Amino acid sequence: MPAGVDLVARGWHADPSVVGALALLLAVCWACTRRLDPPLLLLAILTVLALESPIDLLSDRYLFSVHMLQHLILILAIAPLLVVALPPGLVAEVGRRLPNAPARFLSHPAIALGIASFTLLVWHLPSLYDAALRSEALHAFEHATFVATSYLFWWNALGQGRVWRASILPRMAYLFLAGLPCALLGAILTFAARPLYASYVRDFPELGLGQIIRLQWGLSALTDQQLGGLLMWIGGGLCYVVMAGVMFLRWARAGEPSVDAPPPGRVGAPAVDAFR
Repeated sequence: MPAGVDLVARGWHADPSVVGALALLLAVCWACTRRLDPPLLLLAILTVLALESPIDLLSDRYLFSVHMLQHLILILAIAPLLVVALPPGLVAEVGRRLPNAPARFLSHPAIALGIASFTLLVWHLPSLYDAALRSEALHAFEHATFVATSYLFWWNALGQGRVWRASILPRMAYLFLAGLPCALLGAILTFAARPLYASYVRDFPELGLGQIIRLQWGLSALTDQQLGGLLMWIGGGLCYVVMAGVMFLRWARAGEPSVDAPPPGRVGAPAVDAFR
């Protein structure tokens, strides 16, 4: 077994806030539909993998690149799965209880894309990034904002806002535009001449996982940052390209979809099963 693997494997844990929120979500969805659909179960599995597995241990203490993987799971998997998995009746009921003007504003395609992009970039400013790693509450808030703002974007991209009622090219362009912040952030991280985040620039004098990563795995803080940048740049950008390709293939097979959509931007829109 490679050095350190046994230490990593011990990184599973159960954060009460994460487990409680996930249990509440599953319970509410079960109460609404009397079933747990595959997208919802996949969402639960990925949430545990991202936040309760060794990914969380490595990302918080040792490896920036693994932290980028965690962020991509939240933004590119968990958020769109929420759009697909939440029962339409539940979404409609929540939408009816929200003030109409703020709901319409926040769910506008351009606003949703802008907020999601800003959230991604601002949390990766070195000062905020390191502050989040020092504060468990701030770190949880960071993750919550990633999911919430990305949900607004995917709500439009996957068929519940004005973007979906447009022709195929604007829909694909919307996805391509969403990949640009990932590419920008990834390029900055990849080509930076020095490590940008103080949390990962430290010695590990005691024998343990930190020493194994630095000495035996040969991952310096700069190399780790470059790997994280490539993951964000290529991996993150590729996900948007693949999603746009899937959208095009579905459109080409079925023809231009006809969507009985609500007034523009209304958060209580019925779900469209675009990627079920």
